[in-house]
Amino acid sequence: AGAGELGKTLTGFARSGAYADGWYESRRSLQVVIVAVISLLWAILTLLALWRIPERRRRYLPMTLATATLMCFSAIRLVSLHQVDTLLYRRSVEGLRVGVIIELLLVTVAAVIINRARRTVIQVPSLPEK
Repeated sequence: AGAGELGKTLTGFARSGAYADGWYESRRSLQVVIVAVISLLWAILTLLALWRIPERRRRYLPMTLATATLMCFSAIRLVSLHQVDTLLYRRSVEGLRVGVIIELLLVTVAAVIINRARRTVIQVPSLPEK
């Protein structure tokens, strides 16, 4: 299995464990709590970062927030709450699943931030005009 199958595999292990331990039918309430905690943690960390990161370190803020957002999005997908799965995997816009759109958007934002940071740090010289 490729790296893209890791989430599916981990979810499968958790589902098998829930069946084996007899709490599969009552898992939904735990999933809701976990998704709520991850979402709340993301919101708190985002607000704290915006409020508390000093001006001299603000250049790290966009990448920090993009990374934290990707991590929380991935964690919520791993929890596999039915309502979230329905939104991410069974709804589409112009033929693309909503989950794919969100993931591509987050990765694109991270790539743009990295490219901007690289240009700032490296100071790419401009070509002379002819």
